Amino acid sequence: MTKVRLLSLTVALICCQNWAAAQSGRSFITGFELGSLAEGGAMGGSVQSSIVRSGSYAYRANPIYSNQYIGFVSRSAGGGLRQVFRSSRFYLRIEQLPLNGSVSIVKIGGAATFNPEVDLNWDGTLVLADSWYPAIAKSQNALTRDGLWHRVEFDVGYGLRVYVDGVLWASGGTTTYPTAASMLFGAGASPTSVNATCDLYFDDILIDGARCAAQANQRSVEPELLDWRRRIDVQPLDAGTQRASNRKACFEREQPVANQERFA
Repeated sequence: MTKVRLLSLTVALICCQNWAAAQSGRSFITGFELGSLAEGGAMGGSVQSSIVRSGSYAYRANPIYSNQYIGFVSRSAGGGLRQVFRSSRFYLRIEQLPLNGSVSIVKIGGAATFNPEVDLNWDGTLVLADSWYPAIAKSQNALTRDGLWHRVEFDVGYGLRVYVDGVLWASGGTTTYPTAASMLFGAGASPTSVNATCDLYFDDILIDGARCAAQANQRSVEPELLDWRRRIDVQPLDAGTQRASNRKACFEREQPVANQERFA
């Protein structure tokens, strides 16, 4: 009987270790199921229920000659910033491309990160950029108003990469970007455009501490994870602390949110 118990404990430990290793890079998942902007720190936009990919809600950024976005900041239980965000995966649906110029659809905050981002151009092409280089690489393919949700993956590490529906669209750069404590999504200012008019929907956002390449073997379990809608070690961005640097938003602190899960 003792041998059986020891064998069961050994198997359990092995399974737990493998599960932890597979999940170690994943930091934050949201489907906006709180039903309000309180899930993040928002500079405009709305959480609505008319157009969603899954669940009941999705975030909408529809600025008119302005910018709208929602940001998330990672803090420890003690309140300190956690530099854990690196890559992200989210679903994007386009109802109206920018009338002109471009918007930042995903950006990593913090001055030390050089603010790497993916910009959506007026013609549907995607541009990789940071606070030093406004056009590191540009895609040949283009997104359109096709009524579909497209999976966008932003891979940050040595250089930048952006994938759309699992296909590499653009890559470039020689900078080694550090992890960050904040990340924003929406229709933000790009290096070449401050204000824009467009209509974009975002849903099922995942922010990860690992490179996208390291997530490939986890994609098969994404639907199950998305149903959890768990918010881990993340608090909303305080728009009042926003600073502009090279037309970038650098995020350093946030306000607490009710019903927020926080772990040490």
